[in-house]
Amino acid sequence: MIKGPWVVVWARRMKRYAQANNIDIPTGFRANVPSWGAKKGLLALRIKKHAHVPSPDRSLDGALRAVLLQFIKDEKAHAAWQPRIVDARHGKSRFPYNANGSWGGKRSTDDLFLVCHYTGGLGSLRADASYHVGGHGWRNLSYHFAVDRDGTLYWSNDVEDLTWHARGFNSKGVGLSFVGDESGPTLDQRRTLEWFIKTAVSKGGIPALGVPRIEKVTRHEDAQFIDPSYSTSCPGRVGREFYAKTAGTHFTTHPLG
Repeated sequence: MIKGPWVVVWARRMKRYAQANNIDIPTGFRANVPSWGAKKGLLALRIKKHAHVPSPDRSLDGALRAVLLQFIKDEKAHAAWQPRIVDARHGKSRFPYNANGSWGGKRSTDDLFLVCHYTGGLGSLRADASYHVGGHGWRNLSYHFAVDRDGTLYWSNDVEDLTWHARGFNSKGVGLSFVGDESGPTLDQRRTLEWFIKTAVSKGGIPALGVPRIEKVTRHEDAQFIDPSYSTSCPGRVGREFYAKTAGTHFTTHPLG
C-alpha cells in the first residue's frame, strides 16, 4: 500500500493523464489513502511533497510501474516545455492579411486580461485567417495568439492591437486560442497554453511577445454576461474546464466588474 495524504493530488493527476493518453489503469490496484480510503482504479505514486520526482516504488507491479515511469517522463518534459513561436503578424509566415481590413486601431496595454478561445470547424490557423480576412473583412487572424495542434504558438497581432475576437471584451481582452473542438487541446497544445497562461500571469508577462502581466483570465463564452443577446459555447466543454483550472485563482467569469 502507498500511504500519505499528499498522494491524493498525484493520484488524481495520474488518473487524468492515463485517461487522456488511453492508458489502461490496472483495475486491481488499490491505494490506501486516508482522505478517500482504498479504491480501485486510482493510480498512486510515492513522491514526497515538493520533492523532485523520483522513480516509483520498486514494490509496484510491472504494469503500474511502466505507467508511472511514462507519467514522470512526460511531467518532466512538461516542466521544461518551451513552445516554438512563429511570427504571423502583418502577413508574415504566409498568413492571409489585408492592411485595409476592418480593425479597431491601437489601445492601451494597461489592465488587460486574457480571453480564451478555441477554433472549431476549419481545422487550421491559416484557414481560420482566410475566413477572418475574406469572410469578415477583418485585417488578419483576429486572435492575438493561437496554438496549432503540434503546440506551435502563432503570434498574429500585437497586444496593443484592438482586434475583433470577443464581443464586449475587445477593448480590454488579449485573445488566446487553440485549433481544435470540444474534445479539447492536444497534449502539446496543453503544454503551450499552460506555458503562456502561467508565464503571463505568474511571471510578470512575456516581454519577448509584448505581453504585460495578466491579472485576470476569462473565456469567450463569458461575454454573454456583458451582452445577454450574445451567446457562444466557445471554448467548448473540455476547453472551458481546462482554461479555468489552468488560470487558477486568476480565472473569472466577470472580468469587467
